Amino acid sequence: MSTYGTTFELHRVQHVPANVRFVDGRLQMVTEEEKVVQDICIILRTIFNEDMFHPSFGFDSPRIVDSPTNKRLVDFLIRKALAQYPFLERINSIEVGDVTSFREIPVKINLTTKKGSTIELGVTL
Repeated sequence: MSTYGTTFELHRVQHVPANVRFVDGRLQMVTEEEKVVQDICIILRTIFNEDMFHPSFGFDSPRIVDSPTNKRLVDFLIRKALAQYPFLERINSIEVGDVTSFREIPVKINLTTKKGSTIELGVTL
């Protein structure tokens, strides 16, 4: 049994919302660390207060629109967004890159799960 649960695998293409993924006509599932990575990506790609049933869920991306080069603010908002995620033991590091010409911010996050696994993932905000 999975510690983190099981969910559908979402497939995301650049600038296209996540969608369920089928392989050979069957829904793909993710478990364990793959699920943690997918959950974190969903949290960071959901605008804070967007979900009316979970108003504290998501990343406060509108706050960085006016100051996308403020790396400390981006770091703080990521930590705030992930603070309520139950399977996260700690965030070891967050590396915020420079804003691209498309006004995107590349971020590398290194974290430890409740099971003690270390995960490093890259996300574009």
